[in-house]
Amino acid sequence: MRPLCAAILLATFWILPCPSHAQDDAQQAPIAPTQAQLDLNARSVKAASEGDLDGAVTLLEASLKLGQLNITELNLGRTLQRAGRCAEADKAYQRALTAPVAAIERPTPTEIAELVQKWRAELRDTCPGTLRLTCPQADVRVSIDDGPSKACTTDDITLPQGKHTLTFEAWSWRRQDTIQVLPMETVTAAASVGATDAELRARRLHDKAQSARQAGRPEEARRLDTEAIASDPAFGAPRLALAQQADALGDIEGALVGYRAYLPMASKDERPQIEARIHTLESDRRRHQEAIAAARAEALKKERQRQWRGWLWTGGGAAALAGGLALDTLPQSADNFRFDPLDAAPLVLYAAGLGAAIYGIVTLLDDDPQPPTTPPQAP
Repeated sequence: MRPLCAAILLATFWILPCPSHAQDDAQQAPIAPTQAQLDLNARSVKAASEGDLDGAVTLLEASLKLGQLNITELNLGRTLQRAGRCAEADKAYQRALTAPVAAIERPTPTEIAELVQKWRAELRDTCPGTLRLTCPQADVRVSIDDGPSKACTTDDITLPQGKHTLTFEAWSWRRQDTIQVLPMETVTAAASVGATDAELRARRLHDKAQSARQAGRPEEARRLDTEAIASDPAFGAPRLALAQQADALGDIEGALVGYRAYLPMASKDERPQIEARIHTLESDRRRHQEAIAAARAEALKKERQRQWRGWLWTGGGAAALAGGLALDTLPQSADNFRFDPLDAAPLVLYAAGLGAAIYGIVTLLDDDPQPPTTPPQAP
């Protein structure tokens, strides 16, 4: 039998067992490692000593597939611990306490149990915990302690053990939560703020509307802000934006409707400006309405004059035609069988009367444009 050569490597704390037929203080029948297991274990120690921790883990797991042994589980746990995979290391340590005993002289099951206790204590002192967020509201951004604000993610976040402050933000909403992170344990938190989904949707729509305005798409902006108001009627920003858009386009009525709807929601500092703008628009509307009324009166006056002028010309033309007919039928003109002034006068009256009548009829039929009815526009 080869001499006992199990040793703990001081630099890396991996255990290299040597075969033995001694049972030591184990109560179960020891299982002798196979040569393949011994080779894999030796290669894992070499890989770990060279810094290839992932390679060492792979070799130890391959050894366990050939047969579970307490010494292999112990070495796997230590390797995982050094690799920072604390939760996996703790599970391997626990398996080392119940796994079949390897037929080696050292470490004995008792020594393995002592090492497990020691190294698990190290895990509790040094290993981080895990934060797992749920993201019920996609617009919420999250910052941890004094870190930057980031979009919510459902990926596990490794944090040092201890208390941490989570800050959740979305537009004007802000909420903080304090969590206690325990080593190798997972704590969950919901990334949400004190807002309903409808309120958040309204803000999202308004942001899109503002982008559409900047891109020169006012109709799209109007539609998006209208949807935002429908989603959250208490949200004032889209009402103000619609009022300002109508104001910029010269739509006095639209601007007045928007400003009046926003006024109850305006802040104390905004209210005087909004009230002043409403007053200005109302004054502009009154002046414009007066101008429209005057324009309508002038248009009606011209229409009456046109009708009178048409009837006068038509009547005068008819009278001239009648006069020409009367002269043309006088016996002195009709029976003398020669052309004289009595014959010329009816022709002149016929021509003048026909022209006057045509001009009068055309004047009556030539309607002027309708009186102005354009809504008042801002100057």
